[in-house]
Amino acid sequence: MDVTKCKCIGDGKCGRGGLVCGCSGGSEAEGLCEGRCGSVSCECTGDNTCGFGVVECDCVGDGECGHTVEVHDPKKKCLVTQGRCNTCLTVDDAGNPITQPRVIPTLELISCRSCKLTFHGCGCTGLPKNKPAWSTVSLVKSFNSETTKPNFLFLCDECLTSFEQREADVESERITRLEKRLINVEGKILSELSELKSLSSKAPVPSPPPVVPTPPNPLWTDPARLDKLKVPATFMVRPDSGGNAPVSLSKIGELADKQSIPVHSTSSDPQGRTWITTQDQESCDKLKLQLSQGESPVDKSSIVDVYNKTPTVVLVGLQEELDKEVIFDTIRRVNSFGSLMNSTSFRILSVKQTKKSKQGSVPVFQCVVAVSDIIRKSIEDNKNRVYFRGNALRAYDQFYIKRCNTCQSFHHYSHKCTSATPVCANCAGNHCTADCTVDTSDTSNLRCANCGKLGNGGDVRHRASDPNCPSFLHEQVKLKNSINYYNQKN
Repeated sequence: MDVTKCKCIGDGKCGRGGLVCGCSGGSEAEGLCEGRCGSVSCECTGDNTCGFGVVECDCVGDGECGHTVEVHDPKKKCLVTQGRCNTCLTVDDAGNPITQPRVIPTLELISCRSCKLTFHGCGCTGLPKNKPAWSTVSLVKSFNSETTKPNFLFLCDECLTSFEQREADVESERITRLEKRLINVEGKILSELSELKSLSSKAPVPSPPPVVPTPPNPLWTDPARLDKLKVPATFMVRPDSGGNAPVSLSKIGELADKQSIPVHSTSSDPQGRTWITTQDQESCDKLKLQLSQGESPVDKSSIVDVYNKTPTVVLVGLQEELDKEVIFDTIRRVNSFGSLMNSTSFRILSVKQTKKSKQGSVPVFQCVVAVSDIIRKSIEDNKNRVYFRGNALRAYDQFYIKRCNTCQSFHHYSHKCTSATPVCANCAGNHCTADCTVDTSDTSNLRCANCGKLGNGGDVRHRASDPNCPSFLHEQVKLKNSINYYNQKN
């Protein structure tokens, strides 16, 4: 081995031989090597081919040559010195020694970014097939390029271990600082809590204010007041047979003014029928008496009592289908208008499941109720809520209009229809709706029989059963206007 330039003093700091370096460094001329300059198994013959690279070492042991950054085991896998890999095979497939080991191509060399040692990055023939080298030729090129990307900074196993240890030490120190800060914060919080407890123990505890029960609304609990409430009353003047001229509304108004009878409204129709609405039942009876005596504007007519139409509401939110009696008794017990409820003022018409209840979900039921004006006003004052078994049922006004499925006209059903010819709800043709052959997906094929009768140029391209049909909505408005409760609000 050529040790002419070797100035190693044998203290194991040069990084070339490690702690097992036995070079004395004193015989530069003869180059006496003890055979342990690279490892205990080194059998150096002095021909400069052992791969331990001490030929150009000028280390004098002062740690300034750059070889003392890391102390590496020269027998680590794939370490390259003098251009040769210490792991590649030294025998061929037949077991014969390879006299001239191949020089590792530069494209297969990879350098550690920390210790600067060179390794056989790919193509090493001495590694087991199930343990390939670190990389491929293309990745070796990326590792060796000048980059700051952390994914392409190659570190050997020892340098990577050192790097991870330093990172772990930094993280551990950071955690220690955070723990100390938490301990300080905890101490401050405990101190402040102790002060608060001390102050609260000295402060007097205020006594709660006395509970004053809310007095009930006298409108719903005073029978005398309820008797004085004014409920409008209506009667009709109908012409006798042979007479179809309407009654003189002006003469009825003069008679009412003369007798100081308050009249809310009067109306008539082409058939000669006249409706008169007074302030209350007492005024209604007084006016009917005056019209039936002496010379009156209704000599050839008859007076007919008309029962006032009452509001109809839908109560939504029942969790189960119950009997009408159970619903009636429960609502009467828990609501403020319960004292006003009877079979006439709160009449349950039906209880059924809502159409919007989805299959598989909890069913929701609704209750349709005809109520008096006073009860409707009480429900409205309670934000349209009716209490029922720990729940608040929502109340909605309902203006139900009958429609015949045979002739499509309003105010009657098919079993009372007198029309000899059916009318289609889709196209207004003279056939049953079930026998219609038009394409209902095309709105241009639709025609509403009721809107077509109006002849006012309105939109008729919809079914007669459409809930947004203008004729149907018009009938609902007429029904609403015929109910005194909504007329008083307007």
